[in-house]
Amino acid sequence: MEAIDSLELSPEAFDTVRNIVIVPVSPWHIRFVPNYLQILQDKTAAGHEPIGRYKCKKCNDTVTPVRGMTEERRWHFRHLAGTKCSNREFTAKGESAEHLMSNVLIYNFISRGGILNARCKCGCGDMISENKIKLEKGQEITLNYPVDPNNKRLHSDIGIYEGDKTICIIEIKHTYKTTFRPEPWYEFSTSDIIPIAEQFTSLDYIQITDVRDRQCIKCKELELQKEETKRIKIAEAKCKDKEKELQTEKIKIKDDHQQQQHIANIKTHQQQQQQQLYQIDMTLSNLDKEGAAAFQPTFKFLTEQRIHQMNKNRYLLIDTLKSQRNALVLNVTS
Repeated sequence: MEAIDSLELSPEAFDTVRNIVIVPVSPWHIRFVPNYLQILQDKTAAGHEPIGRYKCKKCNDTVTPVRGMTEERRWHFRHLAGTKCSNREFTAKGESAEHLMSNVLIYNFISRGGILNARCKCGCGDMISENKIKLEKGQEITLNYPVDPNNKRLHSDIGIYEGDKTICIIEIKHTYKTTFRPEPWYEFSTSDIIPIAEQFTSLDYIQITDVRDRQCIKCKELELQKEETKRIKIAEAKCKDKEKELQTEKIKIKDDHQQQQHIANIKTHQQQQQQQLYQIDMTLSNLDKEGAAAFQPTFKFLTEQRIHQMNKNRYLLIDTLKSQRNALVLNVTS
């Protein structure tokens, strides 16, 4: 036997005669559908159908029932030619039976004056709030409610509104949760709706849990504490990195200072060497003058042996000074 969660149903329509929302289900598939679901009746059982009896729940245009003659041809509602309704886009695709049934059950329940008490819980299990969803005077309810006027393809499952003002949005979760809708909005699971489906037709007050991801004050505070702890750890890590950068900068500055001091010492040493070089040059110049003076008349009283010894000492001193001078030149130029 085919499972109900694998049965695809086409979008529902509003029956203006019975004043309820009905689902197109063929006789071959009725055995898979619970008896609480209002379905499209066989043409012979329905009798004469006045023009405009069925209305699309999205665009409110007239739709006509299409009753397939074989099991393979699924029953559905067809828009008139030229109708521009996005419902036409998913008529062939259909939606899960559980999702569609839940939409119809809640819509019909609230439409007849039922009160739906949405119990909003935190993930920790604590109750956050209880909100009663019902139709007040002047308010209307519709399926496929447009969420954003600027995005015609974005619709919610059920919407309660008064004029242009949105009162409440209801989403039905079967497989995936809804990510975002304008507040206030609630999300109910098919797994919570289908088991109590009989109550939607027999009771006027039903409690059901909102499956949205909500947080109580305690969990919000814990979340804030976790975020604060995370921010503190990040700040501490940044401070440590900054300290490392400052330490590295200090070492670099110290190295630069030592290098500059070393360069200054080298310059001072070079200046000292240049001063020594200058003194050597002056001494050599004086020695040259002394050698020339040896041949002056004032030195004629000296013996040749004495002059020879003086010149020899002078040449030795000159050679020593020149060696020192060459060494200093190499140091200064390097």
